[in-house]
Amino acid sequence: MQKFLCKIGCALQREQSSVLILAAWGLYLYVLLGGKLQGNAVYTLRQCVTFGFFVLGAGLEYSLGDIDLCFMAQASLSTIWLGLLYQRGMPLPWALVCMALSQITMGVLRGVLAAALHIPMIVLSFILAVILSNLYPANDVILVDVWGNRPHTLALWGVMVGVFLLCAVGLQCFWKRTYWGKYCLAIGEDRGYNRNDVEKTGINVVLVTAVTYGLAAVFFVVGTYMLFLNAGYGSSSRNAEYLYQGIAAAGLAGSMYRRHKNGASGLVVATATMVVLRQAFMALKINNWLIIAEGLVILLTILNKDKKELM
Repeated sequence: MQKFLCKIGCALQREQSSVLILAAWGLYLYVLLGGKLQGNAVYTLRQCVTFGFFVLGAGLEYSLGDIDLCFMAQASLSTIWLGLLYQRGMPLPWALVCMALSQITMGVLRGVLAAALHIPMIVLSFILAVILSNLYPANDVILVDVWGNRPHTLALWGVMVGVFLLCAVGLQCFWKRTYWGKYCLAIGEDRGYNRNDVEKTGINVVLVTAVTYGLAAVFFVVGTYMLFLNAGYGSSSRNAEYLYQGIAAAGLAGSMYRRHKNGASGLVVATATMVVLRQAFMALKINNWLIIAEGLVILLTILNKDKKELM
């Protein structure tokens, strides 16, 4: 009996990502079939697309073995930056370009600092998140009527889902078919086993890390655009809105990869899973427990980092 229970425990440990995913979708189906979710197809697609781009960026960073705690603080500050530029008369296209360049620059600098100074990203990003979150009053909102009557049609967001999936395919090709992607995975695996062997092979860790964080920032830029399309305002209070979800989804995808080698497709599955989990908790009016559920997923991710083989 004891051996049998041990085998069950080992199986659950190996397949914990699958168990979490099945539990989340089971809960979602329960509230859906119970009639607690009404007419939310467009909302679901919007959340999947917006959140999905942040997950792609966080997953790309996670493939380096890093957990980034400041990508949402960076995105939130960028919405303020975009709103202020637009309100002061800068044409929208130029305001969008400035916002994109600022995010990409911050991403590259963050990667360079962490790799060159050998600072753990989880420490550096926490410090930066605190700084960025307090550069603008959290209660102040910059209203930006950029889009007029924002189109929230099922067809539009269906197209955006297609764009998101194409980006996921591109990320998979980056990992599997480019030298830069393979260098990225090699650095992540090397850090996972607490070695420094990858530098001995001639790989420029600082350069690869900087490029990877710059590419991740591109996904964060698109996610920020989606935030504006959804809401039409800038606010620094959105820091935690997708942060914990994004880290949890990236960790969940990393756990799936260790078992099924599914790369970017794991990020897509994890994105949809975390979105429907949030909707289920909101429908059941137990929103306060959502952060606990996300925290448990993140905890499992951190506990498994020593055993990881990323994306």
